[in-house]
Amino acid sequence: MKKLLLHYPLWQNRWIPYFKEELRKKYDLFVTHTANKDELIVLSEECDILLSMWLNGIVYYWAEQFPQKPIISYLRRYEMFQEDLLGKMPWKAVNAVIFVNESLRQMFKDQILRFAPGIDERDLPITYLIYNGVNLDEFDMGDICIFCGAAYLTQKLDQSRPSLQSVHSGPRFA
Repeated sequence: MKKLLLHYPLWQNRWIPYFKEELRKKYDLFVTHTANKDELIVLSEECDILLSMWLNGIVYYWAEQFPQKPIISYLRRYEMFQEDLLGKMPWKAVNAVIFVNESLRQMFKDQILRFAPGIDERDLPITYLIYNGVNLDEFDMGDICIFCGAAYLTQKLDQSRPSLQSVHSGPRFA
C-alpha cells in the first residue's frame, strides 16, 4: 500500500475525519500539521504521495525538493490571489490541483498566466473539482438552515453548482 502524507493546519472542522477515513481505505496515511522543515523533510521522504489541503509554502517546498513524487494540493479562494506563490510555483512538479467550486477552477489558468506570463501552459497541473461535503446528520436544524442559506447564496453566485435538491433528498451527504 502506498504511503500518503496529508498536510493541513492544526484546527478542527467536521469534515477532516471523513476525509481521513476515505484516504485510509486506499493508502497508508500519515497526517501532519507541521511547518517545521526538518520534520517535514523526514515525513516527505518516507511517503510516496504528498497531499496538502492548502496551496502554500509547503507545496512550493515539495515541488522544489520532491518533484519526482506525486504532489496534489487544494486551492481555495484566498490562495488564488497570492501572486508571489502562484507566480513562482514550480508548476511542472505539481501533479494536480483540486478546487471546491467551478468558478475558482475556471479562474486558475488565467491567474497563473497573469502572475507567471512566460509559463508554458503544458506545465500546468491537471485540475479537479470536488465540492466540500457536509454530513447533515451532525447538525441540528438551526445549523442546517445556516448551511442551506450559505448554499443558496453560493448557488446564486455560481450557477454551475448542482441543485440544492441534493441537500434535502438522496444521500445524507450534500
